[in-house]
Amino acid sequence: RGQADYPVDMWELIAYCLTKLHEHVVTEKKSFAIVWVQLNDHRLWPWDLRKLKASLHPSYLKHLEAVHVVHPSWAVRVLRILLWPIAEDELWDRFHSHERIEFLDPQIDPQKFRLPKDIYEYDKWLDKQAQEMNAEAAKRFGGGHAGMFGGEEDKKIKESLDSMKHLLEERGFGKDTKME
Repeated sequence: RGQADYPVDMWELIAYCLTKLHEHVVTEKKSFAIVWVQLNDHRLWPWDLRKLKASLHPSYLKHLEAVHVVHPSWAVRVLRILLWPIAEDELWDRFHSHERIEFLDPQIDPQKFRLPKDIYEYDKWLDKQAQEMNAEAAKRFGGGHAGMFGGEEDKKIKESLDSMKHLLEERGFGKDTKME
């Protein structure tokens, strides 16, 4: 359906995750990565993230290997475009955005890191939406083996191109002639 079946209190989720990570990151000083499945809904605004960052123990930022956003929201997409020319390379080394789960594969082994079933179902729903939009575009603008304009218009365009090709060949610009 394109939405989560349950409400998520992001602050409770973050508090739970930080509690689970504390020993690993702060005590043992081990690295970690975040996989944030947004389902195209950001749920946290940039100022919320700044507030979160300010409240974290310094070890979290020091040992953070990467943030992987799956099914990014429009806010994340826009921020990436706005930050692209001005952000330091270090940001792009650590921040990755993935339109589909399958694009996590080069960085995260899907056999070791399993996501809940509903996330995979959402991925399939997005694929179905893309197929439907593609089929609709093909109907509107011509698709498949028919040309962009369809029927008679395509025939006229082909005749014009053939005529132009013939004219160029007459003037010495054939298949075997190099044009510099």
